[in-house]
Amino acid sequence: MAEGDCLVELILVSIDFIEYYKIFEQNYNERLKHYMSRIYPYHYEQYAELTQQKLLFWNYIVFNDNYIGSVWLEKKHRMI
Repeated sequence: MAEGDCLVELILVSIDFIEYYKIFEQNYNERLKHYMSRIYPYHYEQYAELTQQKLLFWNYIVFNDNYIGSVWLEKKHRMI
């Protein structure tokens, strides 16, 4: 990567990383809540089931080795 280039990566959220995301929420909630409608996908507590059923695709956004947020796609579904 050349000097001045920025690298943005998407890293798949996993059960192991959800606890890390809770730390992210605590550290950045004050700064991000003005820009984001919500910080988690709906029913994120059921991440494993929703991912397995292909109802949720959730990734962290990593910019220059710093976790800066997340992005997800979710299908409407019935409560599990």
